[in-house]
Amino acid sequence: MYYCYLDTCVFAEVLKQFRFSEPYSIFVERGFLTDNMLNHINPIVTSMGDDGLIVTSSFTIVEILNKFDEIFEGTTFQIHSLRNFLVQLPDWIIIDDLDINTSKNIISIPLYNNNRKNISGDDAIHLAVAMTRKDPLFFCTSDKVLNDIKIGNIQFVA
Repeated sequence: MYYCYLDTCVFAEVLKQFRFSEPYSIFVERGFLTDNMLNHINPIVTSMGDDGLIVTSSFTIVEILNKFDEIFEGTTFQIHSLRNFLVQLPDWIIIDDLDINTSKNIISIPLYNNNRKNISGDDAIHLAVAMTRKDPLFFCTSDKVLNDIKIGNIQFVA
C-alpha cells in the first residue's frame, strides 16, 4: 500500500482547501502545500483511495484544535467543518490513533537531526505514528529539521 503522512501544517492546508461537495478534487499549491507534496497527495485523492491512503493522526487533530483560530483565521473553515470532516472521512484518508506501538516507536526517534538540530516532541510523536506503518511512507512536512534525518520506512517530502 502507498501511504502519505501529513503533519499538522500540511493537513491544516488540506482542510482549508477541502470541498465537501467535491471530496475527490485536487488540491493546489498554497500555504504549506508544495508542488512536490501534491505529486503524492493528489493521485491518492483523485483515485478515491484506491492508489494509496493519506494518513494523519489523532495527535494532529489535537494540535489543530489547540490553535484552531490561528490556523483558520481569514478562512471560511469553522469548527463544525472539522467535525463534519471527521464524521464523514473521505475514502482517501485514515486517522491513526496513538497507541502502545507509538510509545515503542518514539524511543527510536533521535533527539537531533544530522545537523544537530533538535527534533521536537511534537515531531517525534508524528514520526512514531508514521513508523507504525510497515510499508514505505512519504511524510509531507514543512519542518526543515525533519527533512534531514533518516528513519526506516519514511521518506520526507517538503
